[in-house]
Amino acid sequence: MLICREMGELPRFPGNKYFYNSVDDNTYAVSLADMTIWATTSEHTKNEAFNHANGDTFVWRYFFARVGGYFGMEVSAMQYSI
Repeated sequence: MLICREMGELPRFPGNKYFYNSVDDNTYAVSLADMTIWATTSEHTKNEAFNHANGDTFVWRYFFARVGGYFGMEVSAMQYSI
């Protein structure tokens, strides 16, 4: 966003139309850090794989425009990078 703003260009969503309209989730960094320490220091978690998500979901179609607004930019609804 900042690079586009400096260059006077409209930001493009860095994905495709499917992902732009899909539900995505994210992880709280502190919670992920706690889980990482637990997983790497507990004997019973050795050689196991883990995923962590705290349940927060969003749709990029709505969130990407809000990110643009945060940086003082207008975001076109159908601008995709790929």
